[in-house]
Amino acid sequence: MGWTPGHGTTVEILSVLLRLVVAYTLDVVLWCFVLGLMAVYAVNAALAEPEQ
Repeated sequence: MGWTPGHGTTVEILSVLLRLVVAYTLDVVLWCFVLGLMAVYAVNAALAEPEQ
């Protein structure tokens, strides 16, 4: 029982690389979004503190 790529080895390797690039890019974008939200909440919390 052997397995051979449907479109050739080169196309399969490029497909895997493309998926990795997309996953990495999405990960970076989501982390930037999370860090941005944390910064907004930190600034809002600092502004909402009562003055003494």
